[in-house]
Amino acid sequence: FNRIRIIIGVMSAGFFVTIFLGFTFTLPWVIIVGVSLVATFLANADSAVISTSLTEAVPTDYLGRTLAIYSFFGFAAGSFSPLLFGAALDFARANTLTTVSDFGSPWSLGFATLALGSLVGVLVAVVLYRSSIDLRV
Repeated sequence: FNRIRIIIGVMSAGFFVTIFLGFTFTLPWVIIVGVSLVATFLANADSAVISTSLTEAVPTDYLGRTLAIYSFFGFAAGSFSPLLFGAALDFARANTLTTVSDFGSPWSLGFATLALGSLVGVLVAVVLYRSSIDLRV
């Protein structure tokens, strides 16, 4: 099975589940916890596939540097995500974080900002999949 298809599938599912999570504000806590667990799994599920693909595709002389760069960008995204999430909450905030409008709560926009990372990943993976680059995956 083609690994890039797995990456596209996992990131696409992560995108939609994360968007949905922003609209679970009024649901029972058990559902919110369940959706949160699924979103957390999907956010991390592509890591092993990407690491394995890098290990197989990159020449041995560059593997350490390549994995370091991959790790750096992963941790950088993880570091900036809470900042973007908080900025989205502040931007969407009416009077309180519990205000629900026709478009959901401010949490909806917060989780939508998190989902953007998955969307970018999907778009990049699709472009690479359709390109003539030999990814050896």
